[in-house]
Amino acid sequence: MKPTKLYDALHALIGERVPLHIWGACGVGKSQIVNQVADDLGYEFLDVRAVQLDPVDLRGLPSIAADQTSGSHPGSCPPLAKAYSFSIS
Repeated sequence: MKPTKLYDALHALIGERVPLHIWGACGVGKSQIVNQVADDLGYEFLDVRAVQLDPVDLRGLPSIAADQTSGSHPGSCPPLAKAYSFSIS
């Protein structure tokens, strides 16, 4: 798909809340196009490259309280419910 078609498709699909997966070679501009569309639509764009992270980076360090284990959310990453995009390269 050409970049202009991807740009138009993202505008249409995001408005309909359709999940999608963008795949392509490194360095062709996938993240930049998603960032442009997010900016156009007034969304915050968060580029998280999962292959460069450890599970602790997203879940936080484990902590025990009241006999239950939970993750203390890391300040470097917003809660997953608020994340708009995960880019896997």
